[in-house]
Amino acid sequence: MSTPLLWIILPTIIGLVLVLFQKRETGVVIAGSLVVLALGIAALQLPMEGMIGFGPWRTLLVDRMTFAGVQFILSGNDRSMLVTLYATTAFIFGGSLPARVQRRFVPVGIMIIGLIIAALSVEPVVYGVFFFLFAVLLCVFILSPPGKMVSRGVLRYLIFQIIGLVFIILGVWSFSDVDAMISDLPGVIVATLMLGIGFVCLFAIFPLYAWVTMIAEDDHPYAAMFVFSMMFGAYTLFFLDFLSYYGWLLEQINIFAIIRFMGVVMAGTGGVWAAFQHNLGRLFGYAVVIGVGYSLLSIGIQNSDLHNAMLIPQLISLALWALGLSVLRHHSKDLRFKSVQGMAWQYPVASAAVLFAHFSIAGLPLLAGFPVLLTLWSQLASISTSQAVWSFMGSVGLMAAGFRSLATFVMSPEPVTLESKEDYSQRIFLILGIVGIFLFGLFPHWLYPIFYELGSTLPSFTP
Repeated sequence: MSTPLLWIILPTIIGLVLVLFQKRETGVVIAGSLVVLALGIAALQLPMEGMIGFGPWRTLLVDRMTFAGVQFILSGNDRSMLVTLYATTAFIFGGSLPARVQRRFVPVGIMIIGLIIAALSVEPVVYGVFFFLFAVLLCVFILSPPGKMVSRGVLRYLIFQIIGLVFIILGVWSFSDVDAMISDLPGVIVATLMLGIGFVCLFAIFPLYAWVTMIAEDDHPYAAMFVFSMMFGAYTLFFLDFLSYYGWLLEQINIFAIIRFMGVVMAGTGGVWAAFQHNLGRLFGYAVVIGVGYSLLSIGIQNSDLHNAMLIPQLISLALWALGLSVLRHHSKDLRFKSVQGMAWQYPVASAAVLFAHFSIAGLPLLAGFPVLLTLWSQLASISTSQAVWSFMGSVGLMAAGFRSLATFVMSPEPVTLESKEDYSQRIFLILGIVGIFLFGLFPHWLYPIFYELGSTLPSFTP
């Protein structure tokens, strides 16, 4: 048995099987959540190479598999990646029932995770592009329920992702003769530009992030959160693999300065646009844009520990925000301010969850996002004060939008009495999320070291 068979092929097959039983929604969600949780625990406990046994059954586990001349390698260095992906997927799947996502969400989501791991483990690296393409196509099925027309945002997402992946293939092919091109500066520039355009499309760098807010506005918030979190996270690991593979480029081009500039633009423009929105869905989309900007900034300042520490608190905040929006959207039918006005009186827990998650992403003190953002701003200021100020303005804009959301929630057009219309499962998940955000904000010295250690073997970008 090989590790790729266990963590790539097996979950993909299980996802296909669960599609056949998708009408039994509760059972599929429970089974899918348990499967990915078990795979995460297995990644944490099992050796990546050696003998493993279950009772009388014993077999040799190897860390690679060859198929059609292509190698898939999942070694000990990939343990943290596997644990993180499967644990976060189990966390997201667990909240899909109270979020009332379409029934294909869990089966297709499992297959997407299998494809993402295949893309990150395949050698040569360029073949990962094709697995990402299949993952993007499956994301369309998650975002567009049966019987519903594909939204404008999903179509733009599909177009830009395909364009980005094509440019990455062209850039890699241009680098096929690396030794010769090191002395061929024009060739290096052309190939680097192709790779740059490709990753700009994948990361939805300004001004190409309109599809993010369109999906957040038109499609199910929880499904959108899954796609944003998994795909942007996977692209980050894919990008770091490229930096490692083409390390000599760091001597030719100041890539980290370019990444910092892109991160500042994403965070700054995202915050400015967020401050003037009148739709909670679009606000969520701009929060994702700002989060991508901060992730790029952590790469740009070459602090891999900080980048890894951002992952879980940001995921908890986005998942809580998406779950709260899902509850509100189910009852108001859309997320425009005039449609959710006064919702805090009828859905106080969902409204509070949206606000706390919003302010956490913005970096409000005592919430989960504040410790990592404070570290990011202080380290960025030591490199460029102007960039630190502009990135901070992104959080200011998002925080201003949060206060506008708060005013909308509490201002009812007619007198109402306070009551909670969320069901019990929704209240439990929402309250747990709010408590988690406060715990990360109040006790960062206890919780963040866990994620520093968890991410210690993720790809590093320190030269």
